[in-house]
Amino acid sequence: MRKKETKKPWKMAQTAAAVAFLVLVTGCGVYAAERILAQKQIAIIDNETEFMENTKETTIHYEEFSGENLDFADSKVTDRTEELIQNSDFVGTVTEGTKDDLWSLKAEEKIDGRIEAGYVYPKLSDAFKDQNIGIDLSYIEANYPTLWSEKACQLCYDSKDADTFSQGAFFASYRKGDSQAVSIQYEVSDTANEDDYIFAEAYDSTGTYTTADGVTLTITGETADNGYAITYARLITEYGDFILTLRGDFSEEESHAIYDSLNLSSICETTKQ
Repeated sequence: MRKKETKKPWKMAQTAAAVAFLVLVTGCGVYAAERILAQKQIAIIDNETEFMENTKETTIHYEEFSGENLDFADSKVTDRTEELIQNSDFVGTVTEGTKDDLWSLKAEEKIDGRIEAGYVYPKLSDAFKDQNIGIDLSYIEANYPTLWSEKACQLCYDSKDADTFSQGAFFASYRKGDSQAVSIQYEVSDTANEDDYIFAEAYDSTGTYTTADGVTLTITGETADNGYAITYARLITEYGDFILTLRGDFSEEESHAIYDSLNLSSICETTKQ
């Protein structure tokens, strides 16, 4: 009997970047931060019934689009680490950054033998720089300069002495005016990804785009409850999952300029010579 169950994201990685009707097939492995990881495939399935009848996988996970109705004019920005510290259940340690640190605050807590650490960075680009991640946010931060919604940098280490994190979740949203917003979500894990599948009928539109540096993004579109367009651009690698979400009125030229600016070839292999 095939089992269906709702995907439960890693504790640190819950974000507002919802992905509609996504099928995720999971595996296992070890993540190494210094590796350039092979890009996995995301297949667009036209016939859900036929796919479900023929798949050999025993567990299929779903994330369903929740509609959403966000206010672009809302100026409030929340940081998940700051919220964690204020939680009465938090029993870890809090460290203030020095003038030499890119982060201003760090919260550490030991859970199930691992160290979970949350950092407060002024910008997501600072977090990527500090953690040696090559995703380039300079174009986004220059053209969509206002931080919006929530941000996070949360890492998990196998031990206090570990040189690099085994799991990580990075998230931030930027906006320009009251009609355009860009959200970036990047997660890495010590559990390997297999190829993924999405059902075309769950979206208003589906397709792909190959960036200037040779990375193929799977593009899907939805409509929010109050009518604004939502476009997801997704890339998965062996141990990473990247989603960029555009909310509002973006031309094709503007969308492509954003995709091309990200330097995504720094986090995955490409065929571009």
